[in-house]
Amino acid sequence: MHRAAEIFGHSTENDTEQKREDIENQRCPFTGKRCQKVSQHELMEGRDLQFGVCSAHHSGRHHDGTVPYIICPKRIEQDGIMFKDAARVLNDPNNFEVVDEVTFEIGDFDFFVVNTDKNGRVTDFCGLEPMMVSTTQTRGIIESLLDYLDDDPEFQERYTYGINYRQVLGRMESQLFLKGSVVADMNEQMMWAVQDVFWEYILDNHPVQLEEGFNEEKPVGMVVYTLDGEPSSGYSVRRQKEFWGDLDDWLSLLYPKVKFNREELRQKLTEKYGEDIYRRFSENS
Repeated sequence: MHRAAEIFGHSTENDTEQKREDIENQRCPFTGKRCQKVSQHELMEGRDLQFGVCSAHHSGRHHDGTVPYIICPKRIEQDGIMFKDAARVLNDPNNFEVVDEVTFEIGDFDFFVVNTDKNGRVTDFCGLEPMMVSTTQTRGIIESLLDYLDDDPEFQERYTYGINYRQVLGRMESQLFLKGSVVADMNEQMMWAVQDVFWEYILDNHPVQLEEGFNEEKPVGMVVYTLDGEPSSGYSVRRQKEFWGDLDDWLSLLYPKVKFNREELRQKLTEKYGEDIYRRFSENS
């Protein structure tokens, strides 16, 4: 199955009055505001329509498609679970605020959960970054959105798109070590929120071995969430597992699980040389 699983916060396989209202108002129920996700794709030209797909079904090598892939980071904000998990490292985890889009010289932090004193001075904090996957071939997922909103019977068909694991992981790898080193140098913590389908991809391709469980003494945590529920009744975010470690513990993210040898690479180069040569240099060139 390859199609939108949730549109404007609701399963595409149920029907409620709240769902109809949220679709009409293009409202995100997880933030309580109008959906902020936009697309410049040509299929969206001339439409007063946000790109309101929260999650999508996809079956492939890394997953059977039963759990939708979250493709909008706002989806993970349901019930504030992600923020509450990050706040566990604070001095007062039960009373905190959330600050978003904090700019440093190294880039923007998505969120900080903070404790403040009576004068509004921040006394404790934890960085927080949600990292959800994205889809390839945007046209396919937009066609799914438009067909659903237009009550097109073709909505039940399979749309052409993939899951962009590698690009998302590459972005996360650089940010995890860069931002993680900043907060670790301050003796503070940084938490990453990912979905189980993305975590499974990481484990399939990288030799990550960390002790499972919450550890407020470690500077970098990765909390894994899943979408529980059924299409007919809707999905809910649930924390599944978590791993906390030092930056050295996360270095395994940078190494592939599969080991390649020189002979294999030499053979590939030989085959490529026989097919095509980009440029040729010689003593007289």
